[in-house]
Amino acid sequence: MARKRKYIKTGICIWCGKKEPEVTFKNKPHIVPDAVGGNQLSFDVCDECNRSFGSQPNCNIPSPDQIFCEIFNLQRFCGGDYIKNGEKHRTNYIKLKDNILQIPIVPIFSDTVGTQLKRAFYEIFLQKYHAFTEDGNNPKFNPIVSFARYNANVCDLKVYYAKEQMWFVPCIQEKTFIPMSKKMIQEMNDSGFFIFNFLGYNFFIEVFKEKCNKSRDSYFLSQLSKLTIPGRCITEFNNISQLDEIFKYLNVEKIEYI
Repeated sequence: MARKRKYIKTGICIWCGKKEPEVTFKNKPHIVPDAVGGNQLSFDVCDECNRSFGSQPNCNIPSPDQIFCEIFNLQRFCGGDYIKNGEKHRTNYIKLKDNILQIPIVPIFSDTVGTQLKRAFYEIFLQKYHAFTEDGNNPKFNPIVSFARYNANVCDLKVYYAKEQMWFVPCIQEKTFIPMSKKMIQEMNDSGFFIFNFLGYNFFIEVFKEKCNKSRDSYFLSQLSKLTIPGRCITEFNNISQLDEIFKYLNVEKIEYI
């Protein structure tokens, strides 16, 4: 019983809103997937919802957690110094062989998989937010729940990234977590955006759509002013093919779509 209660605070799943005995909370809910080195745990994520992010009924389409691990494992698997367990961090779809990056056109190269990656961002965000604040059950996050858990993007939540800037942020060994602080939450409450930073990537996810619509231009101008290299832009992310530009920082000589 003690182990069962270890991952409960409110006792209500932040994703489906169910509680015991209708659902169980026995399994560890990693904020960042364990397969990519995440060791921080959230709570109030029922076992059914936890499984839904890590497995996919359609084996031809990676789940949100699977595609997140494919992208971020590349840096960890190729970086050497960042890996303590090579087997654990191995990729299953995308391969780097003799400095040639091999990306399968099916199932990786599609808007559908781009959506899966965005769902993973929101999954990780809300679980980290709830671990930090215990407020993840708040109805204001219902659009995120609908998108991340059920793939229903009712508010058309968007994800952006600073083009050609993602890999210029120095990586800290084993820093496999998403930064969050009271200051970042306050900035999110003001602008509607949350900066999703992981292993040098910088994405901007829309949390509160109405606020984002009002602040988007000024917010992006403010973020661009902080970048170390001028002349860059912040672009909406939709398709994995948009990330081609970052692979060159992995000592990739050639990209093959197979």
